[in-house]
Amino acid sequence: GNDRIPATDAESLSRLRAIVGRVADGLAAAYPAEAGEIAAGARGALWRFTRAAVRSGRPALFRPPAPPLDGAISLGVGLVRAGLRRGGAPRI
Repeated sequence: GNDRIPATDAESLSRLRAIVGRVADGLAAAYPAEAGEIAAGARGALWRFTRAAVRSGRPALFRPPAPPLDGAISLGVGLVRAGLRRGGAPRI
């Protein structure tokens, strides 16, 4: 996540999600009054990891929930990049 290298497979993305979840849970336990903001921040981080993976040409890693417009744009970018990587236009 910090190296700006997108996840390349579902297992890597799952590990990132587990790490973010554990950190968010620990912070929420330590700061219960901020639990809502911590959860929102964690969701935002998870979406950014997913968005980076999808936009890098791996549309199969797309998982809801996603912000509607950003999700649609990211999925479109990912489909195009996946098609370009294979040497042709993606089939939708």
